[in-house]
Amino acid sequence: AGTRAIYGASAFLIGVVMVPVFLFYFLIESEAIKKNWAQVLPLRASQFKDEVVATLQEINENIVAFVRGQMLVSLIDGVLLGIVLSIMGLPYAITIAAAAALLGIIPYLGMISTWIPAVLVAWFTWHDVSHVVIVSAIFGCVSQFDGWVLQPRIVGSRVKMHDLTVMFSVLFWSYVIGGVVGALLAVPLTASIKVIFTRYIWSTYRSG
Repeated sequence: AGTRAIYGASAFLIGVVMVPVFLFYFLIESEAIKKNWAQVLPLRASQFKDEVVATLQEINENIVAFVRGQMLVSLIDGVLLGIVLSIMGLPYAITIAAAAALLGIIPYLGMISTWIPAVLVAWFTWHDVSHVVIVSAIFGCVSQFDGWVLQPRIVGSRVKMHDLTVMFSVLFWSYVIGGVVGALLAVPLTASIKVIFTRYIWSTYRSG
């Protein structure tokens, strides 16, 4: 059990460090990836290859839109936390908010990982439960605003998915894949499935 816990914690920390780096690299190289699909795929030139390339390009566009949308959401979360925590007088409010904005590239990770140090700072600063509760309530309100307004409106609109679809996709993939990875991949996976469904099932159904 101890070894499994250490392994799980190590995998989580590696994910926290590597995923933002990967997403940033992917965002920078997205145009090059899009242009080079035809050269990268080990398929002979044919109508089938052209169709595969077109599908992958559409999926790539959805993933890029998701990354950009999620970056905007995490930035807004960080700004909101920074303003409210600073008004409250919490020490290191800006540092905590900046960490939330950076880690928020992974849905919900920024809130969860920065709530703990914020609560600890509140406790050691004021030494009473009321301030801990207030800090927790601030994080809870911003998290709810993120999940019910920002995520669906900003990320959902960019990948052309309904608000409820975004919310349910996060819940579904978090359950199927698990935790942070599921939350991160939820919208890209759902958007990719939507692209395939639209191109090869729904279009066939309508034409038939």
